[in-house]
Amino acid sequence: MIRIKKLLFIIPFLVLTLMLSCSKDYYDTKDAGENFLIEVENIEGVEKLASGIRYKILFDNKHGSYPQYAEPNEISYKAKYSTRFIDGTVLTEEIEGVNPFSDVTFWLDVIPRMRVGAKWRVWVPYDYVYGEDGTSGVDPYTVLVYDIELIQAN
Repeated sequence: MIRIKKLLFIIPFLVLTLMLSCSKDYYDTKDAGENFLIEVENIEGVEKLASGIRYKILFDNKHGSYPQYAEPNEISYKAKYSTRFIDGTVLTEEIEGVNPFSDVTFWLDVIPRMRVGAKWRVWVPYDYVYGEDGTSGVDPYTVLVYDIELIQAN
């Protein structure tokens, strides 16, 4: 009986230790991303939104129109984009799609501000892309860099 009580006491500590050791790398990822975003703010022309998303207009089509919508999540748009990690490793090559960012929330801040034909580089904090959980090929707490060209919008 005493052995069972000792085991019941030790097992939670072992589980907690295992959980903390597994997540350490993710906290390193979080720290690296936060430091990277601070450095990005020193790049000439970079703007910071209230959400913490940073962007730089690479090309602004002065004749392009802004998306028309009643609510930001009602925008229908076509964009060409590529995605990189902060170390420059490519996550996605240039992809063209209709509403390609439906699985991440940053587009609600970015797409309404872009003119059709504009090209932006966007640095997105982890909580506006895949968050604390990550997704296939993207670790939790990962900051991503997008190059986006808005081709068409309603």
